[in-house]
Amino acid sequence: MNACSLLLPVDAQLLDPSVKIYPQKSFDAHELQLVASISPPVLHQLTPLTAVVGSLISISGSITGVDEENAYSWMACNSCGCTSLVSLDVGGSNLHCSECEKLVSSPAIHLQLAIFISHPEFKEWKIRVELLQATIQQLLPITASNLDEGFDVHLILNKNIMLKSCYVADIAGGDTMKLEEVDAFADIPENSICRYD
Repeated sequence: MNACSLLLPVDAQLLDPSVKIYPQKSFDAHELQLVASISPPVLHQLTPLTAVVGSLISISGSITGVDEENAYSWMACNSCGCTSLVSLDVGGSNLHCSECEKLVSSPAIHLQLAIFISHPEFKEWKIRVELLQATIQQLLPITASNLDEGFDVHLILNKNIMLKSCYVADIAGGDTMKLEEVDAFADIPENSICRYD
């Protein structure tokens, strides 16, 4: 059973009197979903205090780059989600799913993309964020032309972005931070620290 503890540093109350300190309580996945359904979670913005591996934060900033080495797209069956598609002709317009055995005329397109964000409190840092599929599709809408020609990821450079929930996956060398955008409360890693405003 997934659980998440509500932990706030005692110093947080000294910095912000509106922060309420409660005894530590573990919430199971059902309780977290109940809380999320009542009101969407509001997480602390990324700051030096909230930049702790395993914590959930929100971040806003300007996109300064794209991790092009790890950006890619793939097709999946629009019925079962299987990625084992076999081309039935030379042009690849007729696909067959090896899992559900259906003809796939409109495959689902999935994208993987990580961006680099500038942040005012971490000016000398490299902040890399792996994005969720929904966010990628907002930044780079899928069209017939970019499926054939590829995506021009440079179109998103210098755009401001606000990500409401990210998991701090790694902090390395005092100048690199890796974040993963998560669906608030749906994909909470078991060892995360929930922080609320």
